[in-house]
Amino acid sequence: MTKKQEKFLAGVFGTLLLAAIAVAFGGLTFWLFDHVGPLTSITCLIIAIALFAGFMNASTPDKKEESNEP
Repeated sequence: MTKKQEKFLAGVFGTLLLAAIAVAFGGLTFWLFDHVGPLTSITCLIIAIALFAGFMNASTPDKKEESNEP
């Protein structure tokens, strides 16, 4: 498998994972909205998204900066 194919498959699986997480967050929001109220629902959703974004940021490796100068 070439490097481009590996990157493509990683992108496809990453997109599917993010879509599944988005659906779960949406379902959680509606469930909380019905059971505990709108303010709590939106607050929990914002906290969940912030935690997920923090995890994604922390687990992303830093890119090495390469200069094009000779």
